[in-house]
Amino acid sequence: MKLIGNLIWVLFGGLLLAIEYAILGLIWCITIIGIPFGIQLFKCASLALWPFGREVRYKQQSSGCLSTGMNLIWILLGGLLLALEHGIIGLIFCITIIGIPFGRQHFKLAAIALTPFGREIASMKKIRRSVEAVQEQTNTPTESVGTLDTQPDTNVINNEGAEELQITNGGGDNVSSLTANLDNLLQDSPIDKQNIYIGGGVLGAIIVCVALWFGLKGCSDDNVSIQLLQAQPAYWSKFVSPKSASTPIYEQPDISHILLKTDQSSILPVLDETQSFYKVYIGEGREGWVKKNQWKDIPFDPIKQDLLSDIYLNGQRLECQSHVFNGGALEGFVLFYYRDFSSMGHLEVGVLDNGRLIRPQHPSFDAMPKNQRGFDVIASTDGSNPNIEFGTNYQIEGGSFDQFLDISKLSNKQIAEIWKTAQGDSPNMVSVAYYFPSQKTIRYYDIDLNKYGDEVKSDKGQVAEGNAGLSGFTYDVEGFYDSDMGSTLYCLNAVTTTGEKVNTEVTDVAVKLSLLAQGDYDGDGEREAIVYEWGGGNSVQPPYLVYYDKDEETFKKVEGFEDIYEDPEIKIEEWNDQTSFVTTVGLRHDRYVYSNHSLSIAERILPDVGTRVATIPLSQLFKADGDDGVNRSIYIDIDGDGSTEKLIFYHDTSHASDWGKTMSLIKIEADNWSIPDNEDESLGVSGNTFIFLGSKNGVVPDILCDDAWLYKWNGEKYVTP
Repeated sequence: MKLIGNLIWVLFGGLLLAIEYAILGLIWCITIIGIPFGIQLFKCASLALWPFGREVRYKQQSSGCLSTGMNLIWILLGGLLLALEHGIIGLIFCITIIGIPFGRQHFKLAAIALTPFGREIASMKKIRRSVEAVQEQTNTPTESVGTLDTQPDTNVINNEGAEELQITNGGGDNVSSLTANLDNLLQDSPIDKQNIYIGGGVLGAIIVCVALWFGLKGCSDDNVSIQLLQAQPAYWSKFVSPKSASTPIYEQPDISHILLKTDQSSILPVLDETQSFYKVYIGEGREGWVKKNQWKDIPFDPIKQDLLSDIYLNGQRLECQSHVFNGGALEGFVLFYYRDFSSMGHLEVGVLDNGRLIRPQHPSFDAMPKNQRGFDVIASTDGSNPNIEFGTNYQIEGGSFDQFLDISKLSNKQIAEIWKTAQGDSPNMVSVAYYFPSQKTIRYYDIDLNKYGDEVKSDKGQVAEGNAGLSGFTYDVEGFYDSDMGSTLYCLNAVTTTGEKVNTEVTDVAVKLSLLAQGDYDGDGEREAIVYEWGGGNSVQPPYLVYYDKDEETFKKVEGFEDIYEDPEIKIEEWNDQTSFVTTVGLRHDRYVYSNHSLSIAERILPDVGTRVATIPLSQLFKADGDDGVNRSIYIDIDGDGSTEKLIFYHDTSHASDWGKTMSLIKIEADNWSIPDNEDESLGVSGNTFIFLGSKNGVVPDILCDDAWLYKWNGEKYVTP
């Protein structure tokens, strides 16, 4: 049974425990001076590895006072903690009943861990041989018969359930009887008295320590446990500020309904975002949407204790005290007392949490002295700040007595009373302060913890803008009057089967927006739209296609139409078993196909206008970047007569981002003719590519620009027929 017990012990933690003791013993031995303590740890390791069938006993020849002194040092160095640990574990095992044998082993370890010096670990067989040796000595004939003295003697045997015996010669029968009883006790192996005493002592020490800890805690905290906040406000990580004055905030993530307008000093926390909009918290439980391109990010820094004076006072103080509690029931609690220039006392309370200052419903108290010790918190009845009446302290200032509140003398019970009053009737309504160094300002945001607390399930990512799971919608252009621009602007909406309008957010605010066509062009069951928009002035771009991405639940723009021109015409035709879009650009026809959310040109039909003699692209004369406002000349045969003509082109990139880079033909000089006659006149031809067509000698050739526009000379300038 002992073997089985030891094997179970080793498998369920005994081996690890022995290794820990052995490692500690080795560390002590390395220090040289700690070798005596290392040996004791090796002793503990031996018992921890194989405890069943072994007992702890005092050595027959102990070192006396030396062992006592070493044991005292051992206890101070951690022996008491080791003994308490084994004692607690032993008690837990014993409570389970079935674990009593293992609990007894921990009591043995507790005994040697408490006072190892002067003790040894002996096996049951060794103890049995000692008993038999005593028995043999008492049965040996002697000249005189002694008596048996049963007085305790710690220098002999101390075993399970046996009394300590001092044996002298004589009384053999009595000794045989007692040793037989001792042998029976060893065989039965009950819980020995020594281990019971050790277990009881350990349990008593635990009870005393726990009682002292609670007693000291009760004295220090005045038996007060303060729950500062039932739920922490959600931590906002992004703030934005408008780039210009009178910036609109919208009701929904579209520009159809303006909620209000704000100035450049506003700093709003971001709750969520879409491709083009931020969802922001306005205050007083209200939310709105702002366009990303009209707002900028504002970084913030954590609020630290050295900033508290600036937060509360802004320099308007005569005398101030601040204190931030660290640890215990008041972790993070902030108390700040100051007097303004009117000598009126004020007390501020709050909580520092993750770099934010959180304040309750009534963070400010009017502090008024009274002529007695202690203080009372009096909740106001008129909705203003509650009052604190505190005991009078006197300080000489300028030869006169002045009264002030010493917050360092407030007890936890008094602070708890302050906090309870500060929370008022709505403990879930708080204000949260953030510090913005770029603005050198502190901003407070009043929030409801029931809606914006960390314990409330976040709905981030679930943007309620009406385009989640859209199906069966059509497209429509909606106009609205913008008072800032003084004109009507347009946006592209998707209209659901219920009549609800959802802004697609793919278009900028446009002065002109044309819905050229719409239909299911890729066979996915939802419509696509072909849109042309004009932002005003020279802001012209090619038309584009809009589709709804079901996976991302958002509308997207597809670009691919090449030419830039106003009021384009697009025809929808079936071509090679798929839908195609045919654009007409002058005399040229381009066919586009739409597949996998991509537009590509499939066919270009060029006009038959005659023999093409010479082609001059813009890249042949001008660089890709630069050369703005520069004239360049080229010598080339443009009419097919075998001789070269001089052509002068002007490069215009003033609206390259809107119209694309173009060049204008300024002058043509031939051997027997030259146009124009007047240097101040223009030939009236512009484009990216000039194609000169064959003509008879002496006749100004026709020009085809960009494979689309045919120009003929009318005697004064080039015109389209």
